[in-house]
Amino acid sequence: MARNNHAIPTQSMTPLDATVARTLGRKLRILRAKSGKTQDAVGQSLNTDRSFISRLERGAVMPRLTTLVRLANFYGVDVSTLLSDGSTSTREANG
Repeated sequence: MARNNHAIPTQSMTPLDATVARTLGRKLRILRAKSGKTQDAVGQSLNTDRSFISRLERGAVMPRLTTLVRLANFYGVDVSTLLSDGSTSTREANG
């Protein structure tokens, strides 16, 4: 099995990092639902696969910074929005 260099598995994380990964996953699910996209469509747009998007949304992995920035850009939000417990408003709605 090939190792995915885009993320860190939650079993390798501290409890705080695992909580952040779950918060991120919840945000990504909400944003994807709002966009009406499938996990396949998001994966193709980010040049990855559906299973990686699924693991992100479940909070099973924490993406590397470059992947996190790509996700934020894809959904039109700031990285801080993805990692916070607050709103998932897009930049256009705020701007």
